[in-house]
Amino acid sequence: MVSNQPLLVTDARKHPIVQRNLAIEDLDVIAYMGVPLVDARDETLGSLCVIEHEPRRWRPEDVEILHDFAAAVMDRVGSRS
Repeated sequence: MVSNQPLLVTDARKHPIVQRNLAIEDLDVIAYMGVPLVDARDETLGSLCVIEHEPRRWRPEDVEILHDFAAAVMDRVGSRS
């Protein structure tokens, strides 16, 4: 599934989109937050993610910080093109 929206997961073991992903067990992922990495042509290249090993409700401030990091990554990627 590709979306330009953040994916916020409080408990991956119970989330219908990711609960069967092998990384959940392999990496002990419980909470997950990912924001898209979008280039200048508005194409999604991937995502920048953080994980937590216990359930977590992500705050709007958390999402904003990760968006800022994603923008910095894309600025750096764009400067190398």
